[in-house]
Amino acid sequence: DLVPVILRVGDDAIGRLRRLWAFAHAIGLSAQETRVLEGLVAGLGPAEIAERHEVAIATVRTQVRGVLSKAQVGGMRELLALVARLA
Repeated sequence: DLVPVILRVGDDAIGRLRRLWAFAHAIGLSAQETRVLEGLVAGLGPAEIAERHEVAIATVRTQVRGVLSKAQVGGMRELLALVARLA
């Protein structure tokens, strides 16, 4: 049996990524902080993000703190909840 599915216009990976970039720009994230945010949203931890971008984990942790500060959130859960509401 076929089941009808309702999709929101723009509810795709490219649309979500564009909204994420717009959010990052709006709060003043650097290019590096934006890459870290993308990784966090994708479920990666700081060590995985550091490995992917060939930087020290300490650098990624500093960038995470920058993202949290600029987003004016108290922690990772709050950040991810905020980003989820963009979708």
